[in-house]
Amino acid sequence: KLPHEYRPHSDEMLGLPHFLNDLMLECWNKNPLRRPSFQEISQRVQNLDVKDLEQFFESSASRWVDNTNRDRDLLHQVFPAHIADALKEGKKVDPEQHDCVTIFFSDIVGFTNISQNLQPMQVMNMLDRLYRKLDRLAKKHEVFKVETIGDA
Repeated sequence: KLPHEYRPHSDEMLGLPHFLNDLMLECWNKNPLRRPSFQEISQRVQNLDVKDLEQFFESSASRWVDNTNRDRDLLHQVFPAHIADALKEGKKVDPEQHDCVTIFFSDIVGFTNISQNLQPMQVMNMLDRLYRKLDRLAKKHEVFKVETIGDA
């Protein structure tokens, strides 16, 4: 018997149209007597409005494009442009050698204590100001910045 907590929540349904989401949730009802029969499911699926389905697939395509653009933007934030482009195209990226490399590690000393005493928006604004300044410095000195985060 599948416990209820192992069933996905409706907010995890990947943006399904409400009528399909509702049908799916009905089919997962804990009480088998409250689940629709196969005949009911078949009738409901056959009665789906074509326009609603078209809207769903159009919005799904739009979300796919948005996600693809977001992924491409993320690659360009993490890697130099020529490497990001090669990865996006599925090409092999050969290692590069540089004669001089500087690695800068930074830490916000006392960040945990500082953030405990501030409201979430204050923490966000503080970090935003700090990283905007670091971004300007990186651009000014033409350096490539790789960001990682650690939690002490």
